[in-house]
Amino acid sequence: MGAHDVAMPRSDVWLHAGPAPVIEHGRFGPMRASFRRDSDGFIWECLDLVPTARGPADLEFEASAWGPDASHERQLETILENLDALTRTATPLVAAEIGRSCDLEWQGAQLTGRAGTFRLHYWCRSVTELLVTVLFDQSRPATAELHD
Repeated sequence: MGAHDVAMPRSDVWLHAGPAPVIEHGRFGPMRASFRRDSDGFIWECLDLVPTARGPADLEFEASAWGPDASHERQLETILENLDALTRTATPLVAAEIGRSCDLEWQGAQLTGRAGTFRLHYWCRSVTELLVTVLFDQSRPATAELHD
């Protein structure tokens, strides 16, 4: 190495470190970013429950290194406006997955900023301690994942 050369770490090393410790988002409050294998970008997790028109929510965002943007805010508002209908369409899918009827209580979401593609998190009140994540594609429930 010459006098002006700088040793750079291997590119695959920095991919495993967090991009930013914590940011303060104007709408969603303090957030932390992380990498997940199932996402092409960063997953920004709100460190506090976020007040919404439908009560406090646990929110995550699939977004760039700069955090959630206006598309995420619009997506959240659209979901909140349609939450009852989305929950009604998710209920049969969840019931089929657990093998019995289920009363869903919305807890939060993972938003992508892309219209119609998001995940909603629910407590299944008829099953003790069962958290369910429903993946929506084109605003229709596609899969349900159970978290014991």
